[in-house]
Amino acid sequence: MDNESHSELPFSEQQWSELTVRALRDLGGDSRMVVGAKLRQKMVELGQAENVNVAAHVAASRDSFSALLEGVAGVVVRRRRGSDVLVGTGDAKEPDVEGVSPVRRGALRGDVYQAFTRVVQIPVVYSPETDRFLSEEMAEGRTIPVPEVTVETLIEDRRQFVESLEGEVQGPLLDALSRSPNPLTAFRQVVETLGILDKWGPEQSKIVWSRVERWAPENSVTPRATWVRQSRTGESAHRTLSRLAAYMTANEIRQLQIPFRAVEALLSDHGRG
Repeated sequence: MDNESHSELPFSEQQWSELTVRALRDLGGDSRMVVGAKLRQKMVELGQAENVNVAAHVAASRDSFSALLEGVAGVVVRRRRGSDVLVGTGDAKEPDVEGVSPVRRGALRGDVYQAFTRVVQIPVVYSPETDRFLSEEMAEGRTIPVPEVTVETLIEDRRQFVESLEGEVQGPLLDALSRSPNPLTAFRQVVETLGILDKWGPEQSKIVWSRVERWAPENSVTPRATWVRQSRTGESAHRTLSRLAAYMTANEIRQLQIPFRAVEALLSDHGRG
């Protein structure tokens, strides 16, 4: 159902504060800080259940989403240059994130990668003011539309990659793309089975970056150095698990589960290498 198609109740400061704290707790933000976009999405979901519209509340305010969060007692907002804010309670720890340098095209910033590789119902836009690619319903101020991503587009990306490989490994990959009812999932499974994920990751980033380079001049946008990140190599499994915690709910951590959703979110946010 469209968020705007039903009557929504106005927010009071107390309701906003309670919703913020509840969303943070649901995401485990009372122990480890979470990214602002993740918190906002959770607040939207909780708000819908209570018949209140988070996006409309932010739009009607004179402040940004992050500024509204800073007004909530007990909530800490930490800004990161070239990336989304981190949000948590006073005792929450920041996730361990190493500094990176945008020196090559091999790893795209998370929001850039998602904008050009995710099939979504709500259009994605680019905000020049904040230098972020985000869902249209979460955007504020002037925005520039991003081309729709289709399953066909993603399949063609993978076909382009397969054509760069040696003949003996092409067959299983092409079969996955043309004969499976879930071609993208089947393709990834074959890639992992063949042990060529380290080849597909960087190549996918190059393919996506070429799409970014075509889109940018058509919309009078200059690609920024912050859109790409240096890949990491040699990271221990222990450190990877530690950084994954920022993308897991408190319940998932308690059950010692590592859902693929969390792995995908980590890889997207820190770039593909």
